[in-house]
Amino acid sequence: TENEHCIVENIFNNQFKCHMIQAENLKYHLSPMSVFNGDVLLTAKGPSGNLYIAIGDVTGHGLSAAVGAMPVYSTFRTMAQKGLTVGTIAAEMNNALRSILPDNMMFAAAIMEYSPSDLSLTVWSGGMPPMIIEDGKGNIRTHIHSLHAPLAMLENYEFNQDIEIFSVSAGERAYLFTDGVEESRNSDFTM
Repeated sequence: TENEHCIVENIFNNQFKCHMIQAENLKYHLSPMSVFNGDVLLTAKGPSGNLYIAIGDVTGHGLSAAVGAMPVYSTFRTMAQKGLTVGTIAAEMNNALRSILPDNMMFAAAIMEYSPSDLSLTVWSGGMPPMIIEDGKGNIRTHIHSLHAPLAMLENYEFNQDIEIFSVSAGERAYLFTDGVEESRNSDFTM
C-alpha cells in the first residue's frame, strides 16, 4: 500500500509540474490537508503571451477527488495554448468531466485570462468563492462573483459560456482561491 501511495503521489506531482508555468507576475501557495485532494491549479501561456489560470475544487476528498480532476489538465493546457476563450475552455472542461465523473461529483472552477497588452482579465467562474481584485495597496477594488454552476453539473446544451471582462491597472493584483481559504482555521479554530 505504501509503495502504491508513493507511485500515485509521483504521478500527481509530475502532472502538477507539467501544467504549471513560471511567470514573473504569478505567485501561488498550495497547502493541502492531504497529499490527495480535489484542489487544482493550472497555468498556461496563450499564443499572444496572455496568461491563463484555472483553479478549482472537485467535490469530495482524497484520491477519488484528485483523480476526478485529472481530465481537465490536458484540456485546459491544450486550449489555452491555442488562445481560446475562457468560456470555450470551461465548456470543454465541462464536457470532459461529464463523460467520466459520476452524477454526485462536480468541479467548482474559475478560469481567468490575463492580457498584459490591454491590462484586462477575462473570467468564467462556476461555484467558486469570489475572486478579488486588489489595488496593490491592500484595498479591495472588486469582488468577482461566480455566475455559473460548477462544471459537470449541466449538459452541453444547458452550459453557459458567458464571461466577464475586467480592466486592471499596473500594480493591481487578482486573488483566486478555493473554499479551503474560507474554511481554514488557526490553532484556536477561528478564522
